[in-house]
Amino acid sequence: MNTGTQPFVVLDIGEAFCKAGFAGESEPRSIFETPSPPTIQRRTLVNGESLYLPPRYSDWKDWATQLINHIYTNILQCNSTKYRVLLLENLDWPYTQKRAIINTILRFDCPGIVLGASALLSTFNLPKARSVLVIDIGCVLNLACALCTRPVRCSPVIPVIALRYAKGAEGISKLT
Repeated sequence: MNTGTQPFVVLDIGEAFCKAGFAGESEPRSIFETPSPPTIQRRTLVNGESLYLPPRYSDWKDWATQLINHIYTNILQCNSTKYRVLLLENLDWPYTQKRAIINTILRFDCPGIVLGASALLSTFNLPKARSVLVIDIGCVLNLACALCTRPVRCSPVIPVIALRYAKGAEGISKLT
């Protein structure tokens, strides 16, 4: 298959929900709950103090393998070697989580991965807009991102401001 015409699988792995589908379709093939991420490890030191450690890479790798396998096998029912992946990355993912997801997709022999910030993707259907305010109300985190068109080194869309509100949808309901 010619790599210039290879179709894309689009994956948006959110805090509460995942969306998976194919590029060019009007909506995701499936929206499902994001599997519970690996838990923070609590260790008790000799002096009785607690030490909290983030999940290890191997924990994220196991989590990502189950998730990606579920997406290809049960949801999209497609051969991973025939589709490049557009992965909409959450800007707040820990490095180990992002690395585990990308490496897992590559282990499925995917021919390529394109990373895209999820806040920018929603602006692609607005070709004449000069500036846009994107508000992503998530389960855990809200993101407000002001974008404007500026011709800077062939990059038409540049994030100008990103504000985060850590309460997610719960915080919005308390504000109203």
